[in-house]
Amino acid sequence: MIDSAPSLSRDSGVRPVRARVLSVLVGVAVAASAAAVGCSDPAPVVPRAAIASFVGQGDKAPSQGCGEASGSWVEIGDNAHPVSDGDSQNGGGVRVSCAVTPSGDGFNVTASATLSGAGDLSGSITINGHFTATGQQTGIAATFQKGNTGTFAQTDCVVDYNQPLQTVAAGRVWGYITCPTAELSGQGRVCEAKGEFKFENCGQ
Repeated sequence: MIDSAPSLSRDSGVRPVRARVLSVLVGVAVAASAAAVGCSDPAPVVPRAAIASFVGQGDKAPSQGCGEASGSWVEIGDNAHPVSDGDSQNGGGVRVSCAVTPSGDGFNVTASATLSGAGDLSGSITINGHFTATGQQTGIAATFQKGNTGTFAQTDCVVDYNQPLQTVAAGRVWGYITCPTAELSGQGRVCEAKGEFKFENCGQ
């Protein structure tokens, strides 16, 4: 490109040299600008979640052993409108933390969603375990915490994909969890804890 520039070939000596130097400097500046754009930090990806959970009596957790009226537990967003980490809901703040990373034949999932500062609606859900893209997932650990009630926990819950798009992939997981014998720590109360969850934009 430098040697073929027609305006630089008519004069001898100085002008072609100047033109070549100028052209090189312009090229260096353009390359530096492009490199700067390419090296700029990408916009941070914010994790988000949708939770609809329930705690109460079940087939393996009768009402006399549960002591908890069956009903809604913790709700955050919905499937069409997940709530991002740092957003607000019902006057409280939402925190979402999750990682869905490849491992063996599937993915290791570590996920939690918390609504705080929203009175009786406050609470949290955590889910941990190994997930594959199809079939029923077993051996999943989960906790269901709400307000002053406490935390129901079980280490061998199951997750089903009972909606067409529910599955797990790098950075996201969506399914329905059932913990039929979740125990309230320190009180010996056993309830069924279950619900639909969706985590997106997770670490991978």
